[in-house]
Amino acid sequence: MRRLALLNVLLLICVAVPNLAMAAAHYVRSGAAGNSSGTDWTNAWTALPSTLTRGDTYYIADGSYGSYTFNDAASGSTKIYVKKAIASDHGTDTGWLSSYGDGQAVFSATVYFTTSYWVFDGQTGSGKSGYGFKITTSGANKLLRFDNTPSYITVSRVEMQHRGINTESGDDIIYTLGAKYITVSRCYLHDAGRAPILLRGTTDSIFEYLYVARNWSTGTEHSEGISAYNGTHRNIVRHSVWEDITGTGVLMFDGDGWEIYGNVLFYTPGFTGSVGNGAIATWTGYSVTNAKVYNNTFVNLKGWNTGLSFDLGGSNKAYNNLWYNCERVKFGNVSHDYDWFYNSGTQSETHAQYGAGDPFVSSALYNYRLKSATAAGLALSSPYNIDMEGKVRGSDGVWDRGAYEYGVGSINNTTPSAPGGLTVN
Repeated sequence: MRRLALLNVLLLICVAVPNLAMAAAHYVRSGAAGNSSGTDWTNAWTALPSTLTRGDTYYIADGSYGSYTFNDAASGSTKIYVKKAIASDHGTDTGWLSSYGDGQAVFSATVYFTTSYWVFDGQTGSGKSGYGFKITTSGANKLLRFDNTPSYITVSRVEMQHRGINTESGDDIIYTLGAKYITVSRCYLHDAGRAPILLRGTTDSIFEYLYVARNWSTGTEHSEGISAYNGTHRNIVRHSVWEDITGTGVLMFDGDGWEIYGNVLFYTPGFTGSVGNGAIATWTGYSVTNAKVYNNTFVNLKGWNTGLSFDLGGSNKAYNNLWYNCERVKFGNVSHDYDWFYNSGTQSETHAQYGAGDPFVSSALYNYRLKSATAAGLALSSPYNIDMEGKVRGSDGVWDRGAYEYGVGSINNTTPSAPGGLTVN
């Protein structure tokens, strides 16, 4: 009887938690010549199969792959994991060669997500190099699409290279339609034909630790680094670098509860682009409420307005930001204080700080860490107290202004918290 009871308990556990009993690993390798069972690296599939299994992991080796649509129906909150195979994480050793994991798996056309609960992880890469996954195109296509209101998807360590500037393609790198609880983390987005990130009806999502470089904007195809409206609420943009983004603004959005903190927005010498409405702004007739814009650094921006401007709405706050050598820094419909301005005009702030010279470690190398501490900024609660390198702001007694906390500081090894209901992988 006791054995029967134990067996019944084990059966219930397997039914309630199917991943414990059924999760498996599968293998994909361009050019594989085995029996195509996907069971090891010798017999790998040459492309992802059309149907994937919830709870399983799919390892992809270096090589060239085409477009793919991730559309398997959700099963509760069980995820499907798609990973770039690397030396330290490639599943079975059967048939494995180191050359399968030391480069990129390149998708040469659009990658779509139309259902929920996915992890798409290139596993390696930072800044502008070393990414395990790459999505690219030679045509006027979006690279990464979230369609049909999907949710709970994490995309990380992916390079996304569009067809390039001066192409007038009128197309974007990331496109979302009604998505929610999306995380795009530690990716490199560059050379967009229009907007690197275009969001429509997207809520409760995170865009973090990105490097976003170069886009294209024309009189007929206005662009932004982020273009977000039509019900875009409670999204977070943090700890990311935005290089040479031109158009209406760098980060343009409407909606409630946006949080933008710890970012660097800069123009390289000789860049001829500019922004119109503001570095962080909205369009005429659009509303922004309860936005928080904290500890960002703006460098060498040009245009009609390189500040923060929200046309309609209210209760927006901006503190501890740093502007260096920026044209016409203006504020609209935002409460602001504790900012630092270098050759960027004067502002009516009670605790504004002004300076001359270059405050950065090496502007020539685009190293915008501080050479010395700023005047004390406004101390804020978690998660705003961590800079993009994991330093705890104010741990040396001074909460610094701008994206980087000065000095060695204390390192916080925890992941910054996500918006309610979001799981970060």
